[in-house]
Amino acid sequence: MSKIDSTNKDGKKVVNRDSKITAWLFITLILVISILVILGYIFSWAPIGVVKYSYKTDGTLEGVKDIKTLWDWLDLFIIPVLIAVGIWWITRLDEKAKWHQEKQDEINRKLREDQFRTEQQTKHDLEKELSIDTQRQVNLESYFDRITNLILEWGLLDSSDESAVRTIARAITLATFRGLDGHRKGRLVRFLAEAKLISGPQPKIILSGADMRQINLQKANFNNINLTRANLSNSMLNQINLNKAHLIRCKLTGATISHANLRQAKLDRANLNSSNLVETNLSDASLIKVSFKDADLRKAILTTAKVNGANFTNADLRGTDLQYTNLDGVKLFGVKYDSTTKWPKGFEITSGIINESVN
Repeated sequence: MSKIDSTNKDGKKVVNRDSKITAWLFITLILVISILVILGYIFSWAPIGVVKYSYKTDGTLEGVKDIKTLWDWLDLFIIPVLIAVGIWWITRLDEKAKWHQEKQDEINRKLREDQFRTEQQTKHDLEKELSIDTQRQVNLESYFDRITNLILEWGLLDSSDESAVRTIARAITLATFRGLDGHRKGRLVRFLAEAKLISGPQPKIILSGADMRQINLQKANFNNINLTRANLSNSMLNQINLNKAHLIRCKLTGATISHANLRQAKLDRANLNSSNLVETNLSDASLIKVSFKDADLRKAILTTAKVNGANFTNADLRGTDLQYTNLDGVKLFGVKYDSTTKWPKGFEITSGIINESVN
């Protein structure tokens, strides 16, 4: 950066202190010269060259021989002044051009550095993600091998409730769930279901407390599966078949379970807050003390379902089939319904229930 200009912390250009001093010295010199010239004319000072005297042969003053006119001064100074001003102006322009070039080079350098850092960070993130994904796959394959070994070598399928092999299998399963993504969690559950390890009321591996958040089980067929007390928050369960499934006390908040089959499923005390159950079949299901707060149950089927003590606060029941369902003691404050909602015969709509068909 030149000594003429610099920038402040806001990026604005400011004049350098040395440049100010030079400008003031130049102005002062011009003023001094001008004053001396003026005084020279007024007082006829020969030493400064504004007048020229003639002398007699004896050395006495004869009179004024010559006086410098304006044109004399212009003839004397105009060319040097123009040359000096031209040199100064060219130098000034050159310094400004250099300053701007230096600033542009600095900007380009910073842009290159930022781009390089971004590329390096992106590369690092991709490598890290690939490493994590590879490790997840290794963990899943290792799990398959270990459980297969427990089945074939240690008799897991024929083991008793309190056997060591079941305890080991459960510990391995819960630990593996915690390190997998949603897709691989789905593969793990499919493996267990196909191996008949998590079916019926007395499964070989109990999944209570299993971290199955964001699991992807879309279109899976799990008749009579047992996922009691598992955490399936924000899971993807579209079009899944969970007929007669054991889902007691499961956490299904924010889960998407639309167009699914949950006929005769047991979901007592499960948490289905903010879940999507659009067009899901829950007929004959046990929904005792289930929480459906803010759930979307549009066109869902709950005929003859047991909903004792269930909480439907702010749920969407437009088009929902609730025929032959006992709603005594059920919390319905703030629920939405319309003309297509099918209520039980004789059910009286109370205040606090929102009729969307009149809006």
